[in-house]
Amino acid sequence: MKWDELKSTFQASTPDVSTTGEEVGERQEQLLSKVKHDAQRFERRIRRRDMIESVTAIALFVVFGMMLPNAGWLARSGLLIIMASCVFTIWRLYRARNDREDLASDSVAEHLQRDIRRVDTQVRLLRNVLWWYLLPPGIGLALLTFGIDGLTLPAFIYIGFVVLLYAWVHHINQQAVRRELLPRREALQQQLDELVANGDTDPE
Repeated sequence: MKWDELKSTFQASTPDVSTTGEEVGERQEQLLSKVKHDAQRFERRIRRRDMIESVTAIALFVVFGMMLPNAGWLARSGLLIIMASCVFTIWRLYRARNDREDLASDSVAEHLQRDIRRVDTQVRLLRNVLWWYLLPPGIGLALLTFGIDGLTLPAFIYIGFVVLLYAWVHHINQQAVRRELLPRREALQQQLDELVANGDTDPE
């Protein structure tokens, strides 16, 4: 749901002198329904992304695990780090997505406040993607490569390619924060501020 659509719905829910209490209630219910629908659509996108990442992590865990028996100590160390990173990635995504909380009421403001916190969780997740998603398996992959090929030119070229790939992945994630998550948070916060200004709730 676009911000302009949500804003117009909110403005329509603001009572004037000719609006009855029943009409105000209906408009508030309409606004709450739109807020919930928008939140559910956001959650579905996050869940779909996490599912893809989790399936990929499981597949990588199995593939690299099959390499363990024939690996030397350096390569085996890299494999174990990569496999541990796969498990950690699944856990980290699950924890971020399933940070549930019960609302004290079913008001629009309560839902907006919760949605803002959920967006903040995703912002922190993507802003720190280098440390929990890229760096650990990157270290493992470097150990695996040097363990198999030694300190050779092809090994360094391959690691350089991986570094460039990781830099691109990091850039894509930071771009998602700037272009999607932060604008969404700003829209939710603006909506909440308008509700507070109209006396719907008290600011936290």
